[in-house]
Amino acid sequence: MGAAPAYQYSYLEPEPLVVPQPRVQVIPGGRPHSKQLSSTTLFAVRLFAAVLFVFIFLGFVRVGLHAATVETGISADRWAGKVESARAFGHQVESRERYLSNPGYLSTEAAKLKMAEPDNLVVIDLPDDIVQTDGDGCLSLLLSLRVAAQK
Repeated sequence: MGAAPAYQYSYLEPEPLVVPQPRVQVIPGGRPHSKQLSSTTLFAVRLFAAVLFVFIFLGFVRVGLHAATVETGISADRWAGKVESARAFGHQVESRERYLSNPGYLSTEAAKLKMAEPDNLVVIDLPDDIVQTDGDGCLSLLLSLRVAAQK
């Protein structure tokens, strides 16, 4: 085929679209009526649905409570582990404190630092209210000792 003729405008007009129509036949009469359910059957179906809903709801509640119980148990186990580790650490600290406060250990460490025991020991009993402050409001050891010496 060659080119279109110079003055043919038919290519601008769309051809009518033909859609095939389905065959429909009308049958006289009416649609057959379905059998109506009796009120007893309808009540039984509704009762069954309600009981089923209650069982499903109780199942969800049971699953939720079980999940909460498991979560609480896991949390309790976690806390029990933390308590055990804290007790173990407390026992380590207590053992270390006993070792460090041992008089033999203290004498050895004092000798390493070239410290000697004092010749005499003086104990000063301080009453509760001898702490004094200076003019700036700061605690003063000198004023507190003066008050202690006067008593």
